Amino acid sequence: MNHRLVFYLALIMRTSWYRISFFFSMNQRDSHIALLVSAFIPVLSGCVEPYQPPAIQLDVDILVIDGFLNSEDGSAIVRLTHANALSDKNMIQPELNASVSIQDDMGNRYALIEQDTGTYALTGLNINPAAKYMLSVRTANEAEYASDFVNIISSPPIDSITWTGKDDGVYVQVNTHDDTGNTRYYRWDYVETWKYHAAVSSDWKLVGKVPVYRTDDERIYTCWRTVPSTKISITTSVRLAEDIVSQYPIAFVPKGSTKITDEYSILVKQRAVSKAEYDFLEQLQKTTESLGGLFDPQPSQVIGNIHSLSDPSATVLGYFSAGATTEERLFIDYYNLPDPLKKLTSPVGCEVDSISNSDLQNFSGYEVLAGAIYSGPFIVGYTVSSAACADCRYQGGVTTKPAFWP
Repeated sequence: MNHRLVFYLALIMRTSWYRISFFFSMNQRDSHIALLVSAFIPVLSGCVEPYQPPAIQLDVDILVIDGFLNSEDGSAIVRLTHANALSDKNMIQPELNASVSIQDDMGNRYALIEQDTGTYALTGLNINPAAKYMLSVRTANEAEYASDFVNIISSPPIDSITWTGKDDGVYVQVNTHDDTGNTRYYRWDYVETWKYHAAVSSDWKLVGKVPVYRTDDERIYTCWRTVPSTKISITTSVRLAEDIVSQYPIAFVPKGSTKITDEYSILVKQRAVSKAEYDFLEQLQKTTESLGGLFDPQPSQVIGNIHSLSDPSATVLGYFSAGATTEERLFIDYYNLPDPLKKLTSPVGCEVDSISNSDLQNFSGYEVLAGAIYSGPFIVGYTVSSAACADCRYQGGVTTKPAFWP
């Protein structure tokens, strides 16, 4: 029989890169996995019982390989993780104890060293700009993968990083060009760092039920938080007469965000990519970032340049590339923002209470001492607040100022 029962599922996958949707054919003889854009199906209002399709329980385990050889500083970094279904509540699983190496087309091979969960890296490489390079991976269960050989691609410098403040937030743009006209395809990544403060300043701490004034190194009012980008930022100038990128939007910080309550910094990293890598990233972008509307791109398979050697039918996601990167850092100070972006709202639920000296022995420790309460020259008590309000580290930052911070 040629009849097939096919389920179209919006099964969102979690990876260390992006959220990826998959299409599963229920015909075992034709068990094909294809990447697709998840679709939203309009539902009439009313009482609707949620339905969990049987196929969503499929055991999904696909290796994700993200590798880059930086010819500028002679470094290589490869991240190995596993894609798993959204219904799986477990954290993203890294691929541990793998053998990862990079070799050139002249037979030289460099073994990468496992750094932390799923990351393999090596520095001090002597990169030959004229050579081609290939990535090889052998997992702990002896599965082997290899990329195609790739060329070293140079990148023009970033001309400038600019920002525009509007009523809804801050827009960050990048400008670049290539006089030779050889680049045409661009990719950007960025890392955001921002300085912020706790809602309540804590000048005191308890040491064995005894209040002690904090030293400068013990302050928990000011923090810096650093977060890398997760979006795919690419563009091309192939339709332009000149190889110029002007005011390409890199990042957006919405009004009221903690990122722009004091000082904000963004480090933008630019590199030229091949047309093949650009096509891969563009298709991945359409597949993962589309909302699945009526006029969105149709489902399509995303194919990288990494293949399984031990099982040609196995699905592997990822791309290996090589080249130089250029970078530029931008700072934005709160006081330079337009007035509509300076209107801050008080944190919800951050209250300040008080406690007398005699009650310190019964202090729970769930709260943090803030300031001292004086009666004349004597301290008779202290103000207290929750740790979430008085300790900036609760928002994910650290109290150590970054080395690049002014």
